[in-house]
Amino acid sequence: MKTKQILLLILFAVIMIAFPSAPEASKTGSKTVVETIASKALKKDDRPHHHKLTYKLYLPEGYDKKRKAGYPVVYLLHGSGGNEHSWDDFFGTLDRMIAEKEIEPVIAVVPSSGNSYWVNSKKYGDYESAIIKDLIPHIDKKYNTERSRSGRFISGYSMGGYGALRYSLMYPDLFSGATLLSPAIQNGEPPVTSGAVTRGSFGEPFDLSEWHALNYPAAIRHYISQPHRVPMYIVSGDDDWNHLSEKEDLPPDAHKYNVEVQAVQLYQELHRKNLFGLDFPKWEDVPSSPAELRIVNGGHGLDVWLKGFEEGIKYMFGKPEGTEFSPVYRPDDYISSKNGAVQSRTFHSDSLSKDLSYVVYTPEEYGKDPTKRYPVLYLLHGSYGNEKSWDSFWPILNKMIEEEKIEPVIAAAPVTGNSYWVNSEKYGDVETAVTQDLLEEIDAQFRTIADRSGRGLVGYSMGGYGALRYSLVYPDLFGAASLLSPAIQSDEAPSTSGAVERGSFGEPFNRERWEQLNYPRALETYGNQPHEVPLFIIAGDDDWNHLSEKEDLPPDAWRYNMEVQAVTSYERIHRSNVFNRPFEKWSPVPGSPAELRIVNGGHGMSVWAAGFEQGLMYMFENGLSSAEQGAGN
Repeated sequence: MKTKQILLLILFAVIMIAFPSAPEASKTGSKTVVETIASKALKKDDRPHHHKLTYKLYLPEGYDKKRKAGYPVVYLLHGSGGNEHSWDDFFGTLDRMIAEKEIEPVIAVVPSSGNSYWVNSKKYGDYESAIIKDLIPHIDKKYNTERSRSGRFISGYSMGGYGALRYSLMYPDLFSGATLLSPAIQNGEPPVTSGAVTRGSFGEPFDLSEWHALNYPAAIRHYISQPHRVPMYIVSGDDDWNHLSEKEDLPPDAHKYNVEVQAVQLYQELHRKNLFGLDFPKWEDVPSSPAELRIVNGGHGLDVWLKGFEEGIKYMFGKPEGTEFSPVYRPDDYISSKNGAVQSRTFHSDSLSKDLSYVVYTPEEYGKDPTKRYPVLYLLHGSYGNEKSWDSFWPILNKMIEEEKIEPVIAAAPVTGNSYWVNSEKYGDVETAVTQDLLEEIDAQFRTIADRSGRGLVGYSMGGYGALRYSLVYPDLFGAASLLSPAIQSDEAPSTSGAVERGSFGEPFNRERWEQLNYPRALETYGNQPHEVPLFIIAGDDDWNHLSEKEDLPPDAWRYNMEVQAVTSYERIHRSNVFNRPFEKWSPVPGSPAELRIVNGGHGMSVWAAGFEQGLMYMFENGLSSAEQGAGN
């Protein structure tokens, strides 16, 4: 009897393996089912008895196998150690978006490939061929799909982002859009602790030549030789894996391996270079492959991937993104019933030996309580700034104070033309005038919190250069800062930069003077003192592309682009051990506090208004004092 029961159990197990599980229905009516197919590609590889390919299928509510128009399909590639269930948390997003008619009903397919990196390999099998040659034709044959590239999309997170990128570049005739979530990619040699090195997908031991043969720079060479274009939506968190924490195995500049750095680099390769070698007029947009880049708050997990997947689906289906990822400046959004006072003033600056003009904002309530003291925001304008440079920002301050997003503040906006906010022969000792004379003037004329905890910096474009410099050189004076599309460079300035052309660093431009005043030099002294200045850094992915100045700049001029420089500064300030503090391997690197955002937009108010709001909230949440009552006379 016992033997018969064992045989029945074995028979039941065989049946469960051989036949797919019954469809599972969600609360909204969509269904999922796990199925297995025999893959010819896997059968022919080097692994014996491993010819089955398992996948999970998502069918939208109301799926009709006889519907005249086939359903679009999105292929979802999991990360390391994943399986066919790895995308289960994302199906609710599809349910909601379909129910709310944000997208049309779609089929989703989640194949399982373990740690394969989605390539053909001796250790794991020919999974790339299995997906491309076996799974896609099988899905199109068995289900009511749109059997063309226009109805086929792909997405992947982490290791799956590597696979989705590779498949998009190698098989652009199959896919019409891709979303890469924290893609585990490297444009060069991977770090020694990478799964690409340790898990055998590229040889055991790791074979660098095999890695280069399968890596995306090689795939790009194939991609540019054919006519199709695959729009790509690239998303990463700013707090993703920091390879510098593996300090015993990696070089001091290991932050170059971080996911947000690699995401920005991929974006340059695809969208910010003249990828196809086409002629284009100077100053015009660079002809490239369509792509979008978003860097958001978060790490290597669902907090980033769920939101990124939602916005990526919209992008692939040609729908507008949410304002968090693609901000839009609308002046009517900042109409307030309580408006502060704005006035232009001048005072004599001893440092300049002449008058310095500034605009001062005081909140609506200012003066009603004679014992109340206020924090001060020092606002640094961009090139050619004047008294009107911050006019669009005053309503934002009014609205934020009215809605209690921040407490009331004073704001002072000095006017210094094209000074780059430094001391120079051409413009005078502007830096000293602002950091000494103006601070003394504001503290004397207004009821301020007259120490670093009550002073913040905000700068856009050229003013971002100044705000970063003042934060690092005078951390004893300022408690936090926001950099909006900062006009910074970690190395030499491009020949067409205002830093070179406008005389702030000498006429003719003095490179030694530039290096002396640039932020990497300032960062050295900043790291040797006790104060931390939290920084909020934001840039648009469509900001100025220096490659369009092709007659004046080298072919690699994309490295000057603002999103590249934003992430570079973030790595040096926040993702490196700037204070040289002890920390444990694998633990977070004790960098200076900072946040990085890259959103849709260019060099203008859509990015700056969003960054101004988010940056002020960050500053007040990270050390900048709120207004104080009863602080003395």
